[in-house]
Amino acid sequence: MIRLIIEIVAIVIILYVVTQIVVPTEKNDLHCPQGPYTKNKSLCKEGNGKTYSGSHPESNDTTNVLLSKIKIAALAGRKDVSWRRSFIASCIICLLVFAIVLRKIPSVAELLGVLFVCTTVMYAIHSFYNYHHYAHIEGNIIKSINILQLRLKDKPKNDA
Repeated sequence: MIRLIIEIVAIVIILYVVTQIVVPTEKNDLHCPQGPYTKNKSLCKEGNGKTYSGSHPESNDTTNVLLSKIKIAALAGRKDVSWRRSFIASCIICLLVFAIVLRKIPSVAELLGVLFVCTTVMYAIHSFYNYHHYAHIEGNIIKSINILQLRLKDKPKNDA
């Protein structure tokens, strides 16, 4: 009986860490320009996340400013904290598997083991696609921007 209570308390602690630390930090990164370190919380809104802060185009931006903003947006995926997203998704998957499929409260060892395996697999898949797919796309965008910026330097000011 005491072991079951210890197991439940440990699971509650894990859930607390996930819901009170990891998820809010992810939410701050998604909505706030400096993530959790954003002092002015009125800046925190959909479309103003940390990884792409400063990439929003304005109609009065110069061509070079727009190209710089495109670079920021193109590299946003690399700045994401993918282990945190993998961990959050793994927690949801683990709870659903234990509740729906296995119909039991897992032991701490079972929960941590499954969380570790799920998080590792999801992180590895994310890293694989970042390296073998998205990095090439980002590289092509950055190279294209650099070529455009060189062409703009060679043109008279009134053409830009």
